[in-house]
Amino acid sequence: MKLKTWQVSLLLGLASYVICILAQTLPFGKTPTLFPADQYMQIELVAFVSGVIGVYLTVKQSAWNYPVGLIWAIAYSWYFYAVARHLGEAALMVINAGYLIDGWIKWSRKTPDSGSENSSLPITHLKKNHWIVIGITLAIVIPVLIKLLIEFRGKFVYYDAVTTTLGLTAQYLTNRKVFQSWYFWILANIVIIPVFIVRQYYPTAILYTIFTIMAFIGIKEWRASLEIQQSTTPVQE
Repeated sequence: MKLKTWQVSLLLGLASYVICILAQTLPFGKTPTLFPADQYMQIELVAFVSGVIGVYLTVKQSAWNYPVGLIWAIAYSWYFYAVARHLGEAALMVINAGYLIDGWIKWSRKTPDSGSENSSLPITHLKKNHWIVIGITLAIVIPVLIKLLIEFRGKFVYYDAVTTTLGLTAQYLTNRKVFQSWYFWILANIVIIPVFIVRQYYPTAILYTIFTIMAFIGIKEWRASLEIQQSTTPVQE
């Protein structure tokens, strides 16, 4: 029996809850607890679970990934600011909240692109205008963030600036359902995971590793959907 999206989301939520609880015992020696007393661990737990579910819903092309993603962004913006003092990632989460609202609107809007009144936003490939936006974003945002993070005495300034910009670029493409957005997420994750490990934020490092694995699954699923979409789209003469 094939499980429905909400059923898989529930199972993933339970699994990610357990994984986060175990990850919070790292380095080894701490006793795991099902209900952490520390408020920051509670916030981290909420962010972990909502993050996994949100990415899964993105893989399944469900617009519900956006409200779930908002929970993730808000929880992690506070965690990165108050606990990790990872100012770049905190800024990314705050800006991401706005991007998520924009994406929620775009994904919820009905479009006629695939020949049906009820068709959702179709998957597309990178276009010239996307590359222009990406180029401008990288050229402007990275140096601006570097200067700001130095002023605010942030740690890992250059990593923060690069990953923040890559994350914003990836979310911009995801909002437009661009297939290649997954590659930008993978690149951003690969850059930031070592920083989380060095700073001993093990649950977050594990979460972003899960994100990376799910991004590869997203590539596979979106490619299959794109092939179906292209085969069913009427050829215009």
